[in-house]
Amino acid sequence: MEKPIVFLDNNSTTRVLAEVIEAMQPYWAEAYFNPASVVGELTGCMNPIYEAKQALCEALNASDPSEFTLTSGATEANNWVLRSILDYETEHRGNTHFIVSAIEHPSILETALAIARHPLIDLTLGAVNSNGVIDIENIVSLIRPETRLVSIMLANNETGVIQPVGELAQQIKKEYPECLIHTDATQAIGKIPVDLSSELSAVDFLSLSAHKFHGPKGVGALYIRQGRSLKPLLLGGGQQEGRRAGTDNPALAAGMATALRKLTSVLGNQFSAIASLRDDMETQMEKIIPGLHILGKSVKRLPNTTLAIFPNIDGELLVHQLAEHGIAVSTGSACAQGSDRPSHVVSAMGIDYEKARNAIRISLSRFTTERDIFFFINSFSKICQLACNSN
Repeated sequence: MEKPIVFLDNNSTTRVLAEVIEAMQPYWAEAYFNPASVVGELTGCMNPIYEAKQALCEALNASDPSEFTLTSGATEANNWVLRSILDYETEHRGNTHFIVSAIEHPSILETALAIARHPLIDLTLGAVNSNGVIDIENIVSLIRPETRLVSIMLANNETGVIQPVGELAQQIKKEYPECLIHTDATQAIGKIPVDLSSELSAVDFLSLSAHKFHGPKGVGALYIRQGRSLKPLLLGGGQQEGRRAGTDNPALAAGMATALRKLTSVLGNQFSAIASLRDDMETQMEKIIPGLHILGKSVKRLPNTTLAIFPNIDGELLVHQLAEHGIAVSTGSACAQGSDRPSHVVSAMGIDYEKARNAIRISLSRFTTERDIFFFINSFSKICQLACNSN
């Protein structure tokens, strides 16, 4: 790499902490044994698996570490929830109804659309308002006697808008106690408090990925509340109490455990500072571009996220121009890059096609500095000036 990148795409992934790399190292080169083998057991190779579940339990205030199953990430966890419930319900109950919001991550939305092709499954996409927030009363009104699952993300990966999942789950459980509640908390963890014994006490399942909070890629977890169960998605050797087959990875587990412990010690102060940095950045952007529309600005958002629509500036082009200046941002979800379609999230918020194509996402992290923002604003100003002159 010829020059350092000012990385402002932290909702796609985050820099791995030095402490995380150090924690993983022994399990790559020294204690590399299969944790399920005799030598693996004798040398403590299973310890990181237990430690990761304990760290998850502490960070998310769950009741017991056994409620967590380690996965390859939230995509696997999200598929697991939807496909397991599909299999059980169609086998035991027949016609089944799922509700997911229209702004879900593709790993929920695409899975839901795929399983909706099953003749016994009906799917409803819950709408959001112009700020990208679900309406609790509307979602509850969509529930039927055969509704078995409601899946609403805790915070949107593009807008950063925080959804009232806890309140929604409480209301659903009062009226429909048998309806299962799932939330994809991938973007929320490490940026806002997530409490499974308080605010989210009515949630049955929760998904997450470590690489969103400065842990390694390729590891995450699914929370399954005590008293709930899911048919395994992956069959094989019966690892993790028979819930998920496949050789456990102590290195990735050790990395996730370390990242979780680091984030719990810095969450409040660091993200208050990040929110201040983000707000200052938005103020400067609005001065440079009159008519700039920051989506979800008037509601609760993650402290690090900005999704902005630029009048008369193509989002994809702006992303490439900023990259040429050494700045990484995105047009939305990194999982949907390469598509010429505008973001489904922006479209769900009622933004028309042409305007939706002009959106870019900027997402900060604990490593983002005032100097990074100054460099971004300076480059952004030059690009916009050139664009205005050419028009």
